[in-house]
Formats: sequence, structure tokens, C-alpha cells
Amino acid sequence: MKKSVILLVGWLFTMLWLGNSVMCAQDAGDYLTIVGMVKDSHNKKSLENVNVSVQGTNVGTVTNAEGKFTLRVNK
Repeated sequence: MKKSVILLVGWLFTMLWLGNSVMCAQDAGDYLTIVGMVKDSHNKKSLENVNVSVQGTNVGTVTNAEGKFTLRVNK
């Protein structure tokens, strides 16, 4: 019985700690969503797997099979 209570308390503590970590990782700041499409300048075909990034930051993404991308940046 005592071992079960200790395990339960340990499990609850772990779940609370993990839940708090996830909540702290999400900033409550305002964000701007940028969407776009990358195309070849010569034949106007969509380009997939192109790196798109915001200069001077570590924010970036890769275009999908249709050349589309979405970036979420701080305002």
C-alpha cells in the first residue's frame, strides 16, 4: 500500500512538472503568420523543399510539394 502511494505521488509530480514545462515553452506573445509560394522565375513552376527563413533570426521552414510555406514570427 505504501509503495503504491509513493508511486502515485511520484507519477503525479512528474505529470505536473511535464505539463508546466510545456506551458512555459509557449510564449504568450503576439505572432504574425506569413504564407507564400516559391516558384521558378523562368518557368513559373512551384519549387519544393526550398528553405525559407527570416534574415537575422532562427525562424525558418521548408516549402511543401506544391511550393507553399507558412512561417510564424513575433510581431
